[in-house]
Amino acid sequence: MSEWPIVWPTSRSTTWAPPRPNGSCFERTFKVVRQALEVAESDGGSGWSRAVSATRVLVRFQLSEEEPLLRLSSTSALPDQADRARVHKTLQQLTERMGSVLVDGLMDGSVRALDTSIAAQMVMGLVNGAANCTAGCRK
Repeated sequence: MSEWPIVWPTSRSTTWAPPRPNGSCFERTFKVVRQALEVAESDGGSGWSRAVSATRVLVRFQLSEEEPLLRLSSTSALPDQADRARVHKTLQQLTERMGSVLVDGLMDGSVRALDTSIAAQMVMGLVNGAANCTAGCRK
């Protein structure tokens, strides 16, 4: 296995090396997700409406002209085990935070009985997958 940076040859005799991944690459993604959850939570309303609000903001962000959020599977590219563990922990905490919004919906009756952990992971997967949307679904 080669070490970073890997140099890829191009037709113009120039080289390009991808940046070495590190845990700080995820900080922007964490910040965006936290902000979406904070805005949804501050808006009030039912648990369902807050979950939908946060999800809508995150999917719109994924479909915007901004760089998309890092893929959740990108953690495997982190060379440092400590960074991987920290990133996994933060991702889990953010997913649990979405789950707590869904629990609020269970409590107020806006969400029917379900496993909120699985539902929160599905929501985060939906947000993650939105980056793959083609130009046709961005309209």
